[in-house]
Amino acid sequence: MHHEDENDDSEREALRAQPGDEPAGVLVFAGEGLAELTLDGDRTALNCGGDAANAAVMCARLGGNARLLGRVGGDPLGRRLLRAWRETGVDVSRLIVDVGAPTGLYVHELSREPGAVPRAFTYWRRDSAGSRWCPADLDDSDALSAVSALVVTGVTMTVSDSSAAAAWKAIAEARAAAVPVACILNYRPALSPDADVLSRIAVTADILIASVEDLANAFPTWSPVEIFELIQEPGHELVLTAGHVGAAVRSSEGSARQLAPAVPARDTVGAGDALAGAYLWARFQRNQPPAEALAWGVAAASLSVQAEGCTSSYPDVEQTARARETLPPLEADAADEWLGVHMRTGRSP
Repeated sequence: MHHEDENDDSEREALRAQPGDEPAGVLVFAGEGLAELTLDGDRTALNCGGDAANAAVMCARLGGNARLLGRVGGDPLGRRLLRAWRETGVDVSRLIVDVGAPTGLYVHELSREPGAVPRAFTYWRRDSAGSRWCPADLDDSDALSAVSALVVTGVTMTVSDSSAAAAWKAIAEARAAAVPVACILNYRPALSPDADVLSRIAVTADILIASVEDLANAFPTWSPVEIFELIQEPGHELVLTAGHVGAAVRSSEGSARQLAPAVPARDTVGAGDALAGAYLWARFQRNQPPAEALAWGVAAASLSVQAEGCTSSYPDVEQTARARETLPPLEADAADEWLGVHMRTGRSP
């Protein structure tokens, strides 16, 4: 087990170079990275997946400073993931290569037969390297140095007890250093998540990014009114996504709704992570207000769904900027009713 070697500084900076101001600090994404194998008839494709890693890639694609914490296996899939993340500009120097465990994998099976399930997922992640991330991995580490925010996910909190413990330790260290904490909720029924754990991190995070379904699942015993009161607490920032309809944000600066453009969707896998990564990049690396960050997130997601593959579909900053300019106008102070409607139904339209 060892830490991944630091990539050449000049190469890393060249990979990150994009138009605009220099990003400030580092966005640290803590959690699982997975290999994604897509089966589409006779065609196969190998790509990168895992929600924390996906959001980190989206941030890096926009020119941001993104760092990934966790473990990958010391196997061909792990080496492929590391190479792909480096090439995107993600800092993998604090990732741990676990030679005693395999890299997690999921198969994304597409079906174009009439009446068939359009896509199905099969996971191989039990006892994977990513699930073995643990609190000791943060000992004697500068992983949270010069950080603008720490990002955890619902999968980080539920893939294993040790991963959850490591995440809580990272959160405690971030709090001690006055570093904001963001959570991408990502409720995954296959992991049998503990709703109490997810609701706890949802309440304590400074920024919560969730779909309407995630929020309903994380707070199964809460009424819509109670959830709505939670997100209106001072200092709490909520981004609520509703699939192809768009997304809304509510914060101390007010609320806003960003409708999504009508685009031909080819593959929606990873689109939510693209939105989250772009939103957090705009908030913490470009100091944009929540409403403008929301527009960047929706723009990135709208491009992601038009291409196949998870991170391979993610746009760069110039593509996203062009898409941002063509979005429907932001609707300031128009989100509260919209948020309430979707939370009452507990689903996207």
